[in-house]
Amino acid sequence: MIEIKSNREDTQKKLSEQIYHVNQLIEKSNIEVLFYVLMETKLQEEYRQLQKLKEQQCQLRDLIQTDFTQFKQISSIRDLFVKPFNKNQINFLENVCWCSVDYLNFFILANNSSQNKINFCLDDFDPSHNKNWKQHQEKQQRGPPTYKYDYYYPRQCQGFGLKIDKFGQDKNWIKKDGNQNEWRILYHGTKHHFVTSIVQTGLKPGPGQSYQNDVGVGVYFSDRISVTQGYSNEVPIGTRKFRVAIMSRCKPQSVKQSQSMQSSNIFVVNNIQDIRPYRILLYEQA
Repeated sequence: MIEIKSNREDTQKKLSEQIYHVNQLIEKSNIEVLFYVLMETKLQEEYRQLQKLKEQQCQLRDLIQTDFTQFKQISSIRDLFVKPFNKNQINFLENVCWCSVDYLNFFILANNSSQNKINFCLDDFDPSHNKNWKQHQEKQQRGPPTYKYDYYYPRQCQGFGLKIDKFGQDKNWIKKDGNQNEWRILYHGTKHHFVTSIVQTGLKPGPGQSYQNDVGVGVYFSDRISVTQGYSNEVPIGTRKFRVAIMSRCKPQSVKQSQSMQSSNIFVVNNIQDIRPYRILLYEQA
């Protein structure tokens, strides 16, 4: 065992914990940090053992790569939070971001870049509605009998559920059973620095109103996630690049599309009361 040395006073040393293979001083009061460091240490040891086996048996390659991916993720978590330690970010990481540091860093960047200085927090999210659609088909017909439409799954995206209690007790609008009050699913591409204000105050018409003469002023949407990329910005997070879109339900009677908009798969909703954002979508660029 390697003892962690420090130049601090003896009283400070008594508050510290000795950790195998980790040459740094960890405060005992930082329970979450200790937990992540210990997880990292365990994965390091497992990786060393697997590396030895790899030299003997080539067929263990895939297993080793999987384990090392886990090790790198836990290592990144430790590096992010030891200096400085932030309990609120740990909670957000665990409850909203599925322990993905890259997702957490995106939301931190969105908060820090907010033009209106409005920050969201854990209470704005409903992690029970986090979702991805990797195994889904391309599309499915949705809506009530009087308003059928093709719903194109956002298969390339990771979705983060938002709280919807502010929209009232009646949840028929968000169901997918074809009831008469079910609202249509559409996507709104946006810049990352607008995300916090959208979460807090909803979607609002922007300055670009290309089809104003046809359908009036409103919020622009598409039924294809690929179209929204033209309205979002690329956000580098570590070695990955993300774009963001807002998954919304829109009142069917309020969704407009002129003939000139059809080829671009673009729609407009004039009344913001007929728009209900309920997921943040992160699209990872290849």
